[in-house]
Amino acid sequence: MFGSIEILDASTQRLQIVLSGELDCMITSRARELIGPVREAATVAYLDASAVTFVDASGLSAVTALATSSGRKPVLIQPPANMRFLLQITGLNEVYTVDPEPQAHDAAGCAEGHGAAGHGC
Repeated sequence: MFGSIEILDASTQRLQIVLSGELDCMITSRARELIGPVREAATVAYLDASAVTFVDASGLSAVTALATSSGRKPVLIQPPANMRFLLQITGLNEVYTVDPEPQAHDAAGCAEGHGAAGHGC
């Protein structure tokens, strides 16, 4: 399965990005394509990583460059264990707010438009 990065919502209040599949060197060009729209949104990026099946250093680097291009601390929702491990050993866990539980965003955030991607909001 190839990796995918898609912006679902780039409103001024919420930047919702869905990550899926294998995040490796093959997604680097897609991440670069999306930096402009993310930078223009200038709001917090919420990245749903629940469908990520694999991530390596090149994929994590590309996603981090994209997520931080808005100038705000991004929120990473439901990253898989291997992604959390890479975040920890690279020190990038300090770059993100990591939320392993999407329910917190769903329950409180849906009414305000802050629910996790693909989780009923």
